[in-house]
Amino acid sequence: MQKQRYFRLVKRLIAFGVACCMSLEGGTIVSASFPSLYPVEGIQEKPVHFSDLSVPEEIGSIQETFKGLNERVVFVIQDAHEIPDAQRNIQRLVDYLQIQYGIRVVALEGAASDLDPQIFKSFPDQALLRKVFEQYFDQGELAGGTASAIFNLEAAAYYGVEDWSLYEEGLGHYLAAMEGEVNIQKELEVRSLKLEDEKKAIYSEELLEIDGALKDFRKNQRDLS
Repeated sequence: MQKQRYFRLVKRLIAFGVACCMSLEGGTIVSASFPSLYPVEGIQEKPVHFSDLSVPEEIGSIQETFKGLNERVVFVIQDAHEIPDAQRNIQRLVDYLQIQYGIRVVALEGAASDLDPQIFKSFPDQALLRKVFEQYFDQGELAGGTASAIFNLEAAAYYGVEDWSLYEEGLGHYLAAMEGEVNIQKELEVRSLKLEDEKKAIYSEELLEIDGALKDFRKNQRDLS
């Protein structure tokens, strides 16, 4: 009974903390060479060379690289919203980059201020903390960047990079679109059928074949994602 009460107390504490510091990222940006605007005491940077870049295939893959004129290295991590395994892999990927490449700054979408996870890092029963947070992972309510701030052992600074007024405006447009999703989908289906009829009247046989192959490719990509 006492253990159950303790568990409920921990869950309430985490719920409060998540409400305070959770971010709903659309992506995560991490940097090995952080600007002086974001100092982290007692942390040494590690040089990162393009020829050395790699990530374990079980947690991610490098899609594209670009080498600029200076030596600053920035990793942009793509997100898949509310997919628990994707969020776990984002946490693991940030952890790997922190250990392997000395990542010391993590910039998060969906937040506009610094993340301060100290209340969680100082919690005495870390095993219980992880057990409770796993529920948030499973429900798609815990973002990988936020989990990194809480559980990753390497010291780093976590910053929300949103212009909050613009973020709220964009969120409002998104919610309005979601409310009209059914009607919008019906309209898109009507226009899509009309477009297909126009293609048949205009396209050559070869172009119709290419267009069909492209649609099949996109469908397969959606099925895989």
